Amino acid sequence: NTMIKDINTEEAKEFLNKYHIQNYSASSINIGCYNNDELIGVMSFGKPRFNVNFQYELIRLCWKSDTIVISGVEKLFKYFKDKYNPTSIITYSDLSKFTGKSYLKIGFKPDGITAPNYKWISAYDNNVLSRYQTQKHILVEKGLGNDDQTEAEIMHSLGYLRVYDCGNLRLTWYTQEEKINQKGDASF
Repeated sequence: NTMIKDINTEEAKEFLNKYHIQNYSASSINIGCYNNDELIGVMSFGKPRFNVNFQYELIRLCWKSDTIVISGVEKLFKYFKDKYNPTSIITYSDLSKFTGKSYLKIGFKPDGITAPNYKWISAYDNNVLSRYQTQKHILVEKGLGNDDQTEAEIMHSLGYLRVYDCGNLRLTWYTQEEKINQKGDASF
């Protein structure tokens, strides 16, 4: 008894900031799964952030806490495919927390593992900052360090520790036609 439809950015942002471990990330297409009038799941897409060889990136997939929707991922993805006719999609799954199994169920194939990423964690109050928030030029602009220091030197002086993850499983999806264009045949 679920309904799938496009949702606006504000709805997606509010939902993902509440339920997704990495919060909202900019996306141009946001698809919601509703049970009656309640938003219970979101799948978002946009222009690929790290690899321009794909038409789309599946940026976020998230469900309301303690909610299981039988075939929910399949329903969201089918809606996206039917409405937007993608030819190629890339997505990533954080290996320190997930297996990527949901993506495999909808036809994505493993395509490698990215290098480990890191976050900065305050030794004093458990505040967590992403590496994007702590780029050297941003820290210098905020007056937290100077051009002679590295990002690591500035962050250590502020009482932060760098913590690495396990990297991301990179997964790709192609239409059959695009697979042929990419590989030159359909024998895979």
